[in-house]
Amino acid sequence: MTDLELQQRYEELETRIYRGADYLDNPFPSGEERARADSLYDELCAEYIRIQKKMKERGM
Repeated sequence: MTDLELQQRYEELETRIYRGADYLDNPFPSGEERARADSLYDELCAEYIRIQKKMKERGM
């Protein structure tokens, strides 16, 4: 992944994570829907952290 691609993915994930946090703060989702949303949010956060580490390694 190029530096530009890494930066773009980082920004995309950041946006999705903030939107996901807003969604999860809403009391509407429950049951299976909530479990799926929690799982997706966890996956996005994990990828976000991996990309942050790569960016730090590259001095970005």
